[in-house]
Amino acid sequence: MTRFRIICRLIVNQLSSRFRFCIQTLGLILVLWSFVGCNTYHNGFIEYKIPKGRHYSKGWRWGITSNPYRHITFQLDSTCLKNIQQGTDAWSKVSGFTVFHTHWNSCRVGWRVMNEKIQLGYYCYVGHKRIAGVLTETEPNAINQAECFWDKKTREYVVIINGHEKRISQPRGSLFYLYTYPFVGGRYRANHEMKIWVKNHNPEAESLVRKIF
Repeated sequence: MTRFRIICRLIVNQLSSRFRFCIQTLGLILVLWSFVGCNTYHNGFIEYKIPKGRHYSKGWRWGITSNPYRHITFQLDSTCLKNIQQGTDAWSKVSGFTVFHTHWNSCRVGWRVMNEKIQLGYYCYVGHKRIAGVLTETEPNAINQAECFWDKKTREYVVIINGHEKRISQPRGSLFYLYTYPFVGGRYRANHEMKIWVKNHNPEAESLVRKIF
């Protein structure tokens, strides 16, 4: 019986490692595919243009990964401040990750306009419950640093923006996650063309690029 268990564990470990490799490889392909359709790619930054009347930019907007970690540098230009709907629920999203559906379990970096100022914050769902709040403010075209991840040890979603941190209890993890990309509004759409610049620092994608190329 002991030998049988050992053999079963070895088989499971082999399958798990191959599954993780497949997920990571597919994730890299989708991340690279996400560049297609973007207007500009320069010095590591991707320019996402959200057309008037839409939520998303053009091009592929998803990447798959086994690592719930997202590290980005981003800029919101003046179009993100001008003539945009304001209010406590008027959150837009820069980037993050989700499990299947964003309204089930997800962790994203968000932004909104209040009193003619751009506020940056966390925008998460835990068991269908939305949890959002402000961490800091920024100016148009300013360089912002952000991380969001699932802390396996403490079982929490963690969002860090320009040094300001928020932790949210999330007891459930997942075998894989989907990256998310710039999204304007929720209840509303862009009322003019908007531009967001994002640079990805995800170490998993970078290491896979080095291995393959």
